[in-house]
Amino acid sequence: MPNAVARSSALLLWTLIPAFFPTFPRLAAQDVAVGNPVWLGDYPAPASLSVFKDGIDPAYPPEMKGSGSIGYATVERFITRDGHWLDLSTQATLAPFQEATQEGDSLHPGVWDSAIWIWELGPKVIEAFPLQSYVWIPVIFNPASASIGNADATPRLLAVSPIIVRLRHLETAVVHVRVSLDSLGNVLQVTQPTPAAYKVYLPYIERNLHRWKFAPARKQGHSAPAEIDLPVLLQPLSAGAYFDHLPKVLRFGAVKYPESMARSGVRGDVLISCIVDEQGHALDPFVFGSNNPAFNENAIRATLGTRFRPGVLKGRAVNTEIILPISFHIDPADQGVYAISAGGDFSDPKNRGAKLGNALAPVYPFALLRDGVSGGAMAMMLVNTEGRVIALKSLDATRPEFEKALEAALEGFTYSPAMVDGEPALAKVRDEVDFRPEDISNPEILAALDLEKKHPSSIHAPRELDRPLALISQSQALYPLSQLKAAKAGNAVVEFLVNEKGNVCLPRVVTASTEDFGYSAVQAVSAWIFEPPSVGGKPCVVRIRQSIDFKPPDASLFDP
Repeated sequence: MPNAVARSSALLLWTLIPAFFPTFPRLAAQDVAVGNPVWLGDYPAPASLSVFKDGIDPAYPPEMKGSGSIGYATVERFITRDGHWLDLSTQATLAPFQEATQEGDSLHPGVWDSAIWIWELGPKVIEAFPLQSYVWIPVIFNPASASIGNADATPRLLAVSPIIVRLRHLETAVVHVRVSLDSLGNVLQVTQPTPAAYKVYLPYIERNLHRWKFAPARKQGHSAPAEIDLPVLLQPLSAGAYFDHLPKVLRFGAVKYPESMARSGVRGDVLISCIVDEQGHALDPFVFGSNNPAFNENAIRATLGTRFRPGVLKGRAVNTEIILPISFHIDPADQGVYAISAGGDFSDPKNRGAKLGNALAPVYPFALLRDGVSGGAMAMMLVNTEGRVIALKSLDATRPEFEKALEAALEGFTYSPAMVDGEPALAKVRDEVDFRPEDISNPEILAALDLEKKHPSSIHAPRELDRPLALISQSQALYPLSQLKAAKAGNAVVEFLVNEKGNVCLPRVVTASTEDFGYSAVQAVSAWIFEPPSVGGKPCVVRIRQSIDFKPPDASLFDP
C-alpha cells in the first residue's frame, strides 16, 4: 500500500510567527501596498525574514479605477537553500487584483508565462538562513474612497495575515463577510459570510480578522465607526511548508501540438494536477484548468511521460500532489481563446466581458452520431462574480439531445468575471455548437464508430483482458445545475469503448435517475484515460459499463 499523498491541506501543525504586519509608507488613494513576507512553517522562523532585492510595484488595475472595492492578493513562495523560488501560487479576492500582481517569468519560457512570476531574494537572506523557507506575501489594493486626504473616507486596509484552513476541495475560496469597525479601526464583529456554505469557517475568520489592521473611516475629518463588505481568502496550507525538497522536473514528456489544431495555430494552456510518486513518476493526472479542450489529452500524455525528482519529506521520498502547467503554441504570439459576454468587450478594461478560463468539448450523443444525424444547439450561461456558471438557459436546439449535451459541457466552463464600471458583475455568455458527423476529424472516434457499426463482435469484454483495466486519468462528474432545487442524490450507468491507446470513445447513457445525470456522466467519462488494454499481448478495444453516483453540493455555492 503506497504511503499517503502529501497534499496542500496536509494535517501537519503550522506556526505563524508574529511581527508579520508590514510597515507601509504614507499612501495616496487608489493604491497598491506590498507587505513584507510572512513566515509559514512547522519550525522556527529565521532571525530576519526575506527582503526583496528587486521589489515589485504592481499597478492598480485600470478597470478598477473609481471602484469602491477593498481587496488583496497573496503570493505564496517556497524558497530553496540556494534562493530559488518554487511552489509558485498567487490568489486574489478579485481577478483584476490577481492579474495586476502577476509578472512574466523569463526563466520558464513556454510554461504558461502568464501565470508564473519571479521576485528575487537579496543575498543576505541566504547567508543568514541557509535553509528552505516558506513565505506568504500580501499585496493590498485600497479604493479611491479610502483616500487619506479626504475629510470623508471609508476604512483603509493596512495589513492582513493568512487565513489558512482545511478546505473541503483543497482550493482557495473567496468569502465575503460584513465587518464592523470602531473609530480606531479595530474589528468589533464579523457576520454574514457569503456563500453561506462557508459559514462553518466564520469563527476562524473572525479570530484571524482581529489581527488585521485598518485605518478607520472618517466623517468630516474625524475618525468614525463603520461597516464594510470585506472579501477574504480561505486558503489551504501548501505542503511546501514542510518539504525538504519539492518535486523537480528532470525530463519533460513530449509536448505534441494536436494535429487537429495545427491549422488554427492558437495557443493552448493547460494545468494538469497529478501525483508524483516516490520513484518520480506522474500518477492520476487530470485537467485542473484548460482554455481549450483540444489540448487536454496531449497535456495528460506529456505529464505521464515527464520524470521528476520526487518530493522529500523528513529525509524520505513521498507521494506529492502538484500542478504542472503545460503550454502549446506554434505562433509565438499569444492568442488566447475568449468568450464575450453581452454588453461588454475587452477594449475597455472597466467594462469587459467574462473571459473564458476553462472549457469542455460537448460530447456528440452516441445514437445521433451512429445514425448520422446533424444538428446544433445554443445556450446562454449566467456567470457570477466569481466566474462560476450558476444558471443555463437553452436558446435553440434542433434536437433535445444536442441541447442536453451542450448544457453538460457548459456547466464545466469557468471564467474570469465580467467587469462593469470597474466592479465584478454578473454576465450572460452565449455559446453555440454545431454537431455534424462530417466535421469529426479525430481518427480514434471514427475508427471506434466504424468498429461499433461493422464489427461489434470484435470488441472485447473486460473479463477477456490480460489484466484488469487501470484508470490513469479521471475527471469528476458535475452535479447538474437543473437538479440543484431538488437536491437529491442520483446515479447514472454509462457505456463506452476504451481503444488501443486507452482513450474513451463513444460514451452513451444506459440508465440514469434523470437524463441530466446521464449527460453529466457521459461528459465526465469522455475525458478519462486508461492503461492500454490488451488480449493475448495484443492491443484491443474493450467495452466498459460504469456506474457513477451524484451527491448534491451546497446550493449556496451557486448564488449570484
